[in-house]
Amino acid sequence: LVETISNLGDMKDYIKGIHLSKSLSGKYVKEQIEKYKNKDIDYSEVNNEIIYHILNIDEHKPFTNNKINNLIEMINPKFLVYEFITTSLEELSDFIKTQNKVLGL
Repeated sequence: LVETISNLGDMKDYIKGIHLSKSLSGKYVKEQIEKYKNKDIDYSEVNNEIIYHILNIDEHKPFTNNKINNLIEMINPKFLVYEFITTSLEELSDFIKTQNKVLGL
């Protein structure tokens, strides 16, 4: 992603905000592609699984590696939005504390 932003050159200045949410779903996505490749899909069946599928692609978790700071510094956005999915206010609070700690806030 850092290389992608670097390749934008001055165009990166048009990025005004970042929706920050970690998802390490590459393995899951590749498995799903293989699972449905060359297969007739019953869309009524797929609709029942759609929320589960989306949540496995975009997990909405905080970043725990401070390397994310390099990307944020590179972009220098005006707005930084955390978007988490949690099951309780306690978990939301923990996610916010984790993200703030990694960002040095």
